[in-house]
Amino acid sequence: MKKLLSFIALGLMATMSANATIEQDTDGYFKITSAADWKEFAVNVNTKNTEAISDGSETTWATANAKLTADIEIATAQNFAANYFIGHTTSNPYKGTFDGQGHTVTMPEKNGLTNMVGIFGAIDGATIKNLRAVSAAGTKMESNQQYNGGLVAYSTGGTIENCYSALNVSTTYSTNDLVVGGILGRAHSGTTTITNCMYAGTLSATSETKSGICGMVGYVKDGTTTVSNCLYAGTITSTTTTNNRTISRAANSTYLTVTNSYYTNNTNCTATSGSTLAAEADLLSGKIAYTLQGEQSTQYWGQSKLNTYKAATLPELTSATADKVVSLPVANTQTTLYANAGGAMPNPAKIGALYWVTSQGGSEAQTTAPETDKTTIYRNVKQYPLTITSAGCSTLLLPVEATIPDGVTAFTLEVNSEGTKINATKITETTISANTPVLINAEAGTYIFKTSNESAISYDLTKEYTNGSLVGQYDYRYAPANTGYVLQKKAGTDAAFYQVATANTINVGPFRAYLKNSNAGGGTQSLEIVYDVQPTAISAVTTDNGQQTTAKVAKFFKNGKLVIVKDGKEYNVIGQQF
Repeated sequence: MKKLLSFIALGLMATMSANATIEQDTDGYFKITSAADWKEFAVNVNTKNTEAISDGSETTWATANAKLTADIEIATAQNFAANYFIGHTTSNPYKGTFDGQGHTVTMPEKNGLTNMVGIFGAIDGATIKNLRAVSAAGTKMESNQQYNGGLVAYSTGGTIENCYSALNVSTTYSTNDLVVGGILGRAHSGTTTITNCMYAGTLSATSETKSGICGMVGYVKDGTTTVSNCLYAGTITSTTTTNNRTISRAANSTYLTVTNSYYTNNTNCTATSGSTLAAEADLLSGKIAYTLQGEQSTQYWGQSKLNTYKAATLPELTSATADKVVSLPVANTQTTLYANAGGAMPNPAKIGALYWVTSQGGSEAQTTAPETDKTTIYRNVKQYPLTITSAGCSTLLLPVEATIPDGVTAFTLEVNSEGTKINATKITETTISANTPVLINAEAGTYIFKTSNESAISYDLTKEYTNGSLVGQYDYRYAPANTGYVLQKKAGTDAAFYQVATANTINVGPFRAYLKNSNAGGGTQSLEIVYDVQPTAISAVTTDNGQQTTAKVAKFFKNGKLVIVKDGKEYNVIGQQF
């Protein structure tokens, strides 16, 4: 029994360093679970740099490994000091592996620091990975030193991978050139590799004569530094911009290699050789996220909710499967579109296509993106599928003339002069005109609107198309407040148009329309639809026994809805029995 207890005690001791209160996992990594743990680990690295982490251990605090097991916030009230920066001086660099495991460190406002800024001060052979660093809202960290970085201030070799920083960094230094970078301040010597990293904060300087602020690495003094698959999406604020760069600058061009890296702006800085401006359209479409990921088998880059009005505006460092971006080459074109695997397809309007199919001659609409990368999609501009829900109606805008399918009735809509109701006039032609928004009535189901078009169509995604009181578009657009009304069916009521009360809240999708009520001064919150038909008869009403009749019928309004009565049975204006 005594031997067993001794064994258990020995095992427990192995999970805790004799010189620290932070728990270690079975691989010897210190588990950083709080701001207090972070501070303790940093102080030990900074003040016991060459000491063993425990008696008899070959591992020193400089080479100790750690993992972040939760998001942590270091508050100003916690007496923040430079000792919170791990490896806070060049004489006591950090040399271990720090795995953020996707967690975030939030840093406080701190001005007048006399040490270089970087949540890691200096590294020498260290690996920093899977870590996020941000500033508390509206704050920055300000130093009077030359070397500062959004993640690491100074490197004599090491690896920084899959890291994100939005740490706002400022310097009051003004003696020589500045060395400020979004991820790393100074690559002094050795081999430094920065891969799959992103900076999205603000870098600034108070000096009116000195420059040297760069989006990713402030300056490469010597050695070899490689920046690949990285994105600068931050802001540089600097009076003098001579030495400012989008990615980095180097004492010698052979010291720095930049590949597959992008910047969203070059305000107050000059483009680094090897970096590429990410056009806004490419950022929004998913192209940049897809390109940053490239052929890497492990997912690093993604972008959420592509092809919806809630899409993220920037690529993200994420391993979430739902955010994976796949490419969709369009057959017989030079076009490639992008989507989340299994997510929403791109708006076909973007290349003039009305209908996606996954194989030549396919008959089903492709509404969900394939899971497999590089799946080819095909265009078919001869038909457009419209799904009608149990509401029994939908707005529709098509860029070509299309035949109205069987079982479907189309209407033009016009708000009356008082702005209190909508008059719906049935379209008696067999087709819907191009670029003419209409209201569609039908039973629940999917209906195919066929066209005679033989080629791709070109039309303006930014333009609005008006027909009566309906305003349609081919891309997502907010319906205006007060004068804008959107089609909805609320429980226990017929479908109606409801007023948009607040700007930029209700998005109308591609190929759809909202209703504009210029006479909405009375504040009418909903508008009923009053359908107009022939005054004494309705053509081809189908009765219960399947026969059709054009006999005269009675008509009246019931609950604000036009009702036609034939042989004691009630029908709506398109011949459907209630």
